[in-house]
Amino acid sequence: MKELKCNFIARSHYSFRDNNFYYIAMEWAQGGDVFSFIRPSSSRRELFLEAGEEAIRFILGCVIMGLEELHSKNIVYSDMKPENLLVF
Repeated sequence: MKELKCNFIARSHYSFRDNNFYYIAMEWAQGGDVFSFIRPSSSRRELFLEAGEEAIRFILGCVIMGLEELHSKNIVYSDMKPENLLVF
């Protein structure tokens, strides 16, 4: 992940593990995750709905570009869900 240089993928700076967990220090994503925009109880949901179809197309385009970069390097990402999609 450190070697990936793509604007659609958060950069990993370093990682380490202990006996129980694996830790990854990565680029700051100030916007949070996509799930915080679509969760029914979220105050951000109204912003997302007001932005409409253009916002949804933009997010999907960014996801597709990131996946294309991963696939071009023979990397498979198998945990695709809104909680794991970051907004910069």
